[in-house]
Amino acid sequence: MKKLISILIFLSILIPLAALSYDDNEYQRKSRAYTELAAKAYDEGDYEAAIEYSKLAESYAQQSAEFIQRMLAKTEAEQEMNKARTRFTWAKTNGAEEKYPDAYKTAEEALHAGGVAFDNENYDVATVCAQRVMDALSVVKGKNNTGLAELPAQYRVRTWRGERDCLWNIAAKKEIYGNPFMWRKLYEANKDKLPDAKDPNWVEPGIILTVPSIKGEKRSGLYDPSKTYKHFK
Repeated sequence: MKKLISILIFLSILIPLAALSYDDNEYQRKSRAYTELAAKAYDEGDYEAAIEYSKLAESYAQQSAEFIQRMLAKTEAEQEMNKARTRFTWAKTNGAEEKYPDAYKTAEEALHAGGVAFDNENYDVATVCAQRVMDALSVVKGKNNTGLAELPAQYRVRTWRGERDCLWNIAAKKEIYGNPFMWRKLYEANKDKLPDAKDPNWVEPGIILTVPSIKGEKRSGLYDPSKTYKHFK
């Protein structure tokens, strides 16, 4: 019985630890409180109470994880919808409604659907709609289009849940190095910015990575997914 209690207490502690990099929330606080009560009851020999407290701690930890996932989805959808709106406004300014009527209509409908989905807290749907806007408007060229943009010198880390951003995947982007095995170049140039300088797998959304030039290629500015870049060679 003591072994079962120990396992329950361990599980109730483990789940909140996975979310320590995110803002605190009421479910985490309750989980920690019940974890402390479970540990105290266990030390006092009240094993039945320890089990009940551990179960409550685990339940609130799960609710915390679900809450964090909702907040991540909301943040991602908000960012993607803002990018889609910016791109749509830019396309309209550049005459997309007349020059690219089909693409413009598709983008307009997707943008509206995304807004409705976001308001109804269907964040995954909103994110998909925002991507449809970006895809539809990818054919639009600006009035002063002078060709492909210079390779980016910086990259703002996005979410793993949405964009699967990690050093490996970022290095694989054709605008960065076009080779996932170049992840170590990013790591060496940015390890002091990571939450744990010894752990290249731990990157947080919002961190702005420096993308060092490795072949003398010209790089400037922050990576913008709405732009079309030259390819790294």
